[in-house]
Amino acid sequence: MEKITFFAFNVILAIMLFFDFFLRGSNLIFAFSVILLVVVLLNYYFSRNEKFKWKIDKKHEALVEILIATFMMILIVVFYF
Repeated sequence: MEKITFFAFNVILAIMLFFDFFLRGSNLIFAFSVILLVVVLLNYYFSRNEKFKWKIDKKHEALVEILIATFMMILIVVFYF
């Protein structure tokens, strides 16, 4: 379950980035911020519960973090174009 909340967090963040670039001042950004907060709290809860904990080794964890950061940077560059 922690995987699902992790990926949901990144998808919501990408959607917020899209709305920030193309619909400035939209109320949707506030709504997505609230949803993002709920997802973060769910992720925190599931990471504390050993049953739902995402077991990933350090090598793959670093790879996932690098891929997410790269994806967000690519999104920003694409939105500028």
